[in-house]
Amino acid sequence: MIQENIFLLYLVTASIVLIIVYFYFDLKKIKEKHKIHFDLLYNQITKEKILKEHYNNELLKVKILGKNTNQKLLTIKTSIVTFDESLKGIFK
Repeated sequence: MIQENIFLLYLVTASIVLIIVYFYFDLKKIKEKHKIHFDLLYNQITKEKILKEHYNNELLKVKILGKNTNQKLLTIKTSIVTFDESLKGIFK
């Protein structure tokens, strides 16, 4: 009777240890899988930040070019108006 109880105690203890070892390694695999997934997400976020900075720089360049173009157009318009006034003065 005592030997049966000791055998059952050993059996239960061994089962618990095996379950703990199984869950430990399973958790370790899951943790590694999630680490790879998080690394991938981190790399994508970093890539998006770099692209955002690049596009912001390009947008700034486009705005500067637009301002320069508008300034040149105003200069041309002023020159045309001045030339037109000069021609009107000459042909009066």
